Amino acid sequence: MDSKAQAEVARQAEIDAVLTEFDGDARAAIAALLWDLEALARDRENATSYGFTRGKISIYNRKHCLAFGRVDSNVRVEAWDEKGRIIAVIAHCDSISVGRAAFDAAIRRYPNQEVTLRDACRVIARQEPAVSTSTG
Repeated sequence: MDSKAQAEVARQAEIDAVLTEFDGDARAAIAALLWDLEALARDRENATSYGFTRGKISIYNRKHCLAFGRVDSNVRVEAWDEKGRIIAVIAHCDSISVGRAAFDAAIRRYPNQEVTLRDACRVIARQEPAVSTSTG
């Protein structure tokens, strides 16, 4: 059997598995698949970079995986000092949405630190430190 035929057999098996999951109800299966596509599109929108990069590209250091109870992603929330050094990794997670929640919590917790939400070297969100206005 050639690779195209194997791929088609695998695709048919996946279709059968989805239909079985929804007791043969094609409308319910399609609705669930469309919902999954919408969720993936939202995640993609949240993961859009605006071109600002910071830090090192570490694509070759991804040795963790969820199967071992570790995070297989480089979504991180980090606090930085005034010299541009990471002083704390506040969160390291596998999902942009979880990372966004951790980022929102971190900027409330650390208002005087620069905080970033990054996926590898792409900065997804960045909060500048609060400027103190002291009168003297």
